[in-house]
Amino acid sequence: MKKPKSVKQILGSQTSGLKELLHYCQQLSALNIQLSNLLPPPLSLHCTAVGVKQQTLILVTDSPVWATRLRLQSLDLIKALKEFQLKSVIVNIQPRQKTPEFPPRARPKMSSDTSNLLNNIAETTGDLKLKQALQRLARRSQ
Repeated sequence: MKKPKSVKQILGSQTSGLKELLHYCQQLSALNIQLSNLLPPPLSLHCTAVGVKQQTLILVTDSPVWATRLRLQSLDLIKALKEFQLKSVIVNIQPRQKTPEFPPRARPKMSSDTSNLLNNIAETTGDLKLKQALQRLARRSQ
């Protein structure tokens, strides 16, 4: 059986591909920091760099309004981010995902007949724990 490798060994391995991925993620993080410093505050909150591919900066924003503003500033971004040797900027729109809000479910109502039936069953059972559980359940209708 093979001895398990440490995370440091895996990241340091030339064959794993994780080292390159980690380096790319670090570059992307640095690019996002630079981008947030270059853009004015309202726009920087709605823009994320998701990659650089073939000298094209790929940005994502959450609405068409911010996408238009980013496109208007694309030449300035290309000039400001010289170290990436960019030739173009692509802006994609990806609306924020809203989690659906479900109304709280109404607790099912127990009829008084059902409550009486549970109490009757509890009185006739010999098991103490079952008797207590049935009595607790019967009290929920009251």
